[in-house]
Amino acid sequence: MKYEFVDYPEYFIFDDWYNKEELRVIWEDLDDVYYNNKLLANNETSGAIRNGKFLVNCKRSHILPPRITDISKQCFPHLSWMFSKIARESWFWSNVMHNVCNDDIMLSYYENEDYYDSHTDGAEVTMLTWFFKEPKKFTGGDLTLTDFNQTIECRNNRLVVIPSCLKHEVSPIHMEEEDRNQHYGRYCLTNFLTK
Repeated sequence: MKYEFVDYPEYFIFDDWYNKEELRVIWEDLDDVYYNNKLLANNETSGAIRNGKFLVNCKRSHILPPRITDISKQCFPHLSWMFSKIARESWFWSNVMHNVCNDDIMLSYYENEDYYDSHTDGAEVTMLTWFFKEPKKFTGGDLTLTDFNQTIECRNNRLVVIPSCLKHEVSPIHMEEEDRNQHYGRYCLTNFLTK
């Protein structure tokens, strides 16, 4: 695992976050979610809306296979330790993980023309982990911190941890016609950490 702490605005990037066995289990469950139509459209979920218009266009699920949820939650003690060591100069990161006790988790799947417009989240910390089949069959899907004009490239098995109050957006996905509806899109596992 490799990590980077960006100090303005303050956020973390972890590459190769999950190990091979964890990824194997995650992909088994992602296959099950995809092939058994467990992802719902915007109008079937609590998609973000501004002025009567959806900010997000992708499929989502708040009910996840227990193995993905368990694997995702196993990282919290490790993250708490890393935050206190890596970002000890930052009051927010050195203290925030000690104050959060609730976790809401969501899975999103982005295919051609899917996006998420600029928004903030109603939590203290937002954790985003990206998965896609390799080789990558799309462009876009990058995360931009809109108030700072900083873009974080979408990479497979990358975890990005940001304060939920930072405005962020996902650039539209673009795929070739033959790759659409083939399970080649971008998955995002989101953990919302709250007090």
